[in-house]
Amino acid sequence: YVGVETLKDEDVAKAIEGRVKTGQPLDPAVLNEVVLAIKALAEEKGLLHCRVTPETTPGAGGRMDVKFVINEGTKIWVSTINFVGNSAYSDWEIRNLFMTLNEDEWWNSETFDQKVFEDDLVAIVEGYNNGGFLNARVEDYKLTFSETEDEVDILITVYEGERYRFGGVSWEGNLILPDRRIERNLQLVPGDVLNMGAYNASLEAIRDDYWEYGYVFMAVKEEKQIDEGTKVVTYHWTFDEGEPATVGKIDIVGNVYTKDKVIRRQLTIYPGEVFNGKAFRRSLERIFNLQFFENIVPDWRIDPVAKVIDLVVRVVEREGTTRISVGGGYSTRDGLMANFAIAWINFDTDALPEFWRAKGGGQELTLSADLGASVSNISLSFLEPWFLDTPTAVGAGVYHSTVQTRFDYEQVRFGFYGLVGRPLGEDANWRLRYDYTENTINPYEEASDSTKEAAGTTLTSSVT
Repeated sequence: YVGVETLKDEDVAKAIEGRVKTGQPLDPAVLNEVVLAIKALAEEKGLLHCRVTPETTPGAGGRMDVKFVINEGTKIWVSTINFVGNSAYSDWEIRNLFMTLNEDEWWNSETFDQKVFEDDLVAIVEGYNNGGFLNARVEDYKLTFSETEDEVDILITVYEGERYRFGGVSWEGNLILPDRRIERNLQLVPGDVLNMGAYNASLEAIRDDYWEYGYVFMAVKEEKQIDEGTKVVTYHWTFDEGEPATVGKIDIVGNVYTKDKVIRRQLTIYPGEVFNGKAFRRSLERIFNLQFFENIVPDWRIDPVAKVIDLVVRVVEREGTTRISVGGGYSTRDGLMANFAIAWINFDTDALPEFWRAKGGGQELTLSADLGASVSNISLSFLEPWFLDTPTAVGAGVYHSTVQTRFDYEQVRFGFYGLVGRPLGEDANWRLRYDYTENTINPYEEASDSTKEAAGTTLTSSVT
């Protein structure tokens, strides 16, 4: 193909290669599919006048070579967006409250995007529905292009209909959720403008509550009564709660470096148990709090016959889980100082000695140093949060520091620590730590007598 300027080469190549393969019979219908696919890509970029022409030339061995010649044309700028049939909302309100596409102004460069425009038509109806206009619709629209075909005027015809209010809702069939839980989720009160977004959000919140108890098959039969005289709508819900679902498989998807077990040990829901939406949500929070992933997307597959729900946890790993900081400074007491720290928050000792591959095990390794003319501090620490694949945290650290005073002495400190801990429920844990420190004072020859008397090494150990 030739002629690509604004479009992305990889998108065009995918549109072609997904339909035309080397060696397959030449089919004009398939070539037309490619043309339509490329033109669809162009329309998304505001290139409505894109032209795509497949050219065929004889090739070797009786084959035909195909080249798609693309003339993208110019981008189309949105000149005006006007409306007919609207009285409840002004043109400005519809454009700015409901639509993504807007008019091209000096402060707002706006090109026409067919897909965005189509989504906006749906959003206009939704906006009206949320304002109580249940029968609103977009009846028609017209695109008028300039003579140079680089600007478009948009005229949209809407039908608003009457505005309705919410008359209340009654329900029956709820054995698992008490009435007060259902009432708590209602986002409308009688007399409110009937906001269909709030109405649907109320139902969705009730479904979420049922999911917490495992009733993922719960269904609601809605009955609606409209009083055309008062323009009031009342509802009645009949709940069919069904039976709770059992957790089938739990699949982890998307982890390239992080081991499955590092993710699975954060789960608070397990195969064979009755599904609990709150526990599943908490599991996702615990996985995200590991800070190894940019995003976590839950998914599920439901078998209504077997009453089983299979869970899927899709993770997107961070590009790097190594944190490096470098700094420096100056003080009259210590002179120039440089500090450096590196932390591997997803370390894996199983990969050693290949240090560059040592990631994915959920361990923490930290090395830090402060170096100056009269001060030096070096420390190294390690934490295994799941020792022997049990929820037992085991850690250790070692450090060494030297401080040289200007007149009196040099102080050298060496120490190490070890710790062990386990969780006590979801929000608490216990931890036992042992610290050992050697503190040595080395006086200078010109040091005072009191400093020389303090010379030597003091040992300290403690358990906390």
